[in-house]
Amino acid sequence: MKIAIISDLHIGDYARAKDFTPNDSEHSIIDDYLGSFSKKFSDDEYKCDALLIAGDITNKAQYEEFELAEERIKDIADILKVPHDAIFLTPGNHDSNWELGRSIKSQGVSDEQQIREARYQLFNGNKFIKDLNNRATFGQFHVSPYCVLWCNKDLSVLSFNTSANDNDEKNIHHGEISLESIQQIKTELEKHKSLFEDKIKVLLFHHHPVNYIEKTFSDVDHSIMANANALIELGAEYCFDFLVHGHKHIPRYSHLITDVRHPMNILCAGSFVARLDDRWFDDVGNAFHIIEIDQNCAEQQIPQGRILSWSHFVQHGWIQNNSERDSIPHESRFGSSYNRKTLKLKIKNIILELFSTEPYIKWTEIESRDKDIKYSSSVVLSLVLEELENELDFIVYKEPEIILLKKEGGK
Repeated sequence: MKIAIISDLHIGDYARAKDFTPNDSEHSIIDDYLGSFSKKFSDDEYKCDALLIAGDITNKAQYEEFELAEERIKDIADILKVPHDAIFLTPGNHDSNWELGRSIKSQGVSDEQQIREARYQLFNGNKFIKDLNNRATFGQFHVSPYCVLWCNKDLSVLSFNTSANDNDEKNIHHGEISLESIQQIKTELEKHKSLFEDKIKVLLFHHHPVNYIEKTFSDVDHSIMANANALIELGAEYCFDFLVHGHKHIPRYSHLITDVRHPMNILCAGSFVARLDDRWFDDVGNAFHIIEIDQNCAEQQIPQGRILSWSHFVQHGWIQNNSERDSIPHESRFGSSYNRKTLKLKIKNIILELFSTEPYIKWTEIESRDKDIKYSSSVVLSLVLEELENELDFIVYKEPEIILLKKEGGK
């Protein structure tokens, strides 16, 4: 299975592409962004089974923005050969029209649900989104507990509206999910467990659930989603494989194991086409990702595969991520059953065996001896190789492929 991931399009006057804004804007400096995406990703090797969008689809939640968003999302799906009934999304804080909420309040309406319905009037009124919601197993984004579940043949997507209670009178622009909503969602999941438990499972929402290492801003950002840990625990309890979110505009990837002992992959999708402020986002490009799932780990029954990431720069177009330049590498692997110590021992034994007859080793030879090594985190692999390089007296060359060269007189 291949799942395409985008987020934070901000279609409107904050998009950096002219074909992603209904009107002229100082931020829209690229003429044919969609054409550049099609040129890079229209080949069959990038064909995907689903497309997930992690919020902030529009910039001001206006009618013409939603209309253009529908058109562009379908264009992206067509380039990736994704069926339109396999597109799934979640709203972000920019997809709620606060002006409509203020307008109905000025008319004397004080009921929070009525005000919320007004704020999501244009979001829910869009035909594409309406059709998407009609295919849901349960839920609505503007009605408590503010989540939607979709289940198709191989994939289940549980999507939360973490902006449901956000407005211009509350300081919750970082998003929230209430403990009451968590309990309501558990009740619904129990009713529909047979529909999603044997599929690849994704939690999709907008706001970030963890504090990331801050590489871009000078000040540390502590504005994670309120009650985020309850959401993470829910994902672990029901064995969700991926947590996908947006909001940060800088892509990140991490691997998490909670007390429930179920490993989850957390992908912050970055921004697909929003203008990134040059004061803060120096050398940070727009982002696109594909989650490739090869198989299930026989031991842990978790998916094994890799996350592929690309960045777009005006001067280069779409290029593979580079771990030294971008916040995540081009390839992030997941699904190994080995902890760090076990992984080190496995690799060490293979290296010693191969060095007993050869002066150098290609990394592909090591992976071919043990398939679980192939799905180990690149971060862990780098640490292990660095330790073994000193212990076993070899040198690691990384270009054009990873090769381990035994030092003269080495073990």
